[in-house]
Amino acid sequence: VFNYYKLVLIFPHLFQASELQSWLLYYALPCVVGYLPDKYLQHFACFSEAIYLLLGNALTPNQLGRARDLLDKFYMDFQALYGMYNIRTRTCFH
Repeated sequence: VFNYYKLVLIFPHLFQASELQSWLLYYALPCVVGYLPDKYLQHFACFSEAIYLLLGNALTPNQLGRARDLLDKFYMDFQALYGMYNIRTRTCFH
């Protein structure tokens, strides 16, 4: 499994959206344990969990709040972990 999904990191353009979604939601974290330092693993886990919650069929207000908190944390920690010059999107949080 790891060799197949390792290709997602190298050649993401070769995969269908459903395969990338599966990678993000189910396979990425177990595959990178032991390869990523814990602070980066936890950071990625925030993003993965938030997207998992937002893709659910029946989103409760609590789940929406949790997803918002996780994405806020992901955004706020991004610059500290990866540097200001690696942020390629403009994001406005209100």
